[in-house]
Amino acid sequence: MSRVLTSFVGKENIVAYCADDEFINSDKFLGMPLIKFSQMIDYTYTEGHSILMALGYHNMNANRKDRFERLSDVGYKFGYYINDYVISHDDVLINDGVVIYDNVAIHTGSRIGKNVFISSNVSIGHDCDIGNHAWINSGVSLAGGVKVGERCVFGINSCVAQGVKLGEGTFIGANTLVTKDTKPNSVVISSRNEIVDIDRTRFLKLARQP
Repeated sequence: MSRVLTSFVGKENIVAYCADDEFINSDKFLGMPLIKFSQMIDYTYTEGHSILMALGYHNMNANRKDRFERLSDVGYKFGYYINDYVISHDDVLINDGVVIYDNVAIHTGSRIGKNVFISSNVSIGHDCDIGNHAWINSGVSLAGGVKVGERCVFGINSCVAQGVKLGEGTFIGANTLVTKDTKPNSVVISSRNEIVDIDRTRFLKLARQP
């Protein structure tokens, strides 16, 4: 396994928090310094410290990409968090700034881009390429050779078939199976779940279920 990572960021390593200026009404958070984002651009923490992004996928990850790139431009390095229950097979490349929760399997030959968030119980098949700033929710399954563009968002339990290429900024809804390539900024959702107008007992009899 190969990784391009600078430093692990754990609770014991935290020296300060940062938030956008308009959300700050105190200089402390959880007993630690709370720094305005505008101050971070000129701050002196660029040496010897790493940043871990803690932003959601609002605005199709554009906010996360913007903060990541602006901080990178002034010299900040990015740490990572990878849960102990992540299985990473041979020849997997994981870049800086990633957050990967528990029970994730990343198979041989796959690449995880910068600033990618992967929630629990995700399976990434062999030779997948996950673009920078992507967001993958719980239960997602990617078959082998899937190419994911920057800033893509995956809903819970969505799946992508073998060799599919997803254009930058594609949004995939929950429980959706993607079998075709998508253009940039596409939206792919499954049909709405329907409630069958039939009593459960009668339905099981018709379906010949015990």
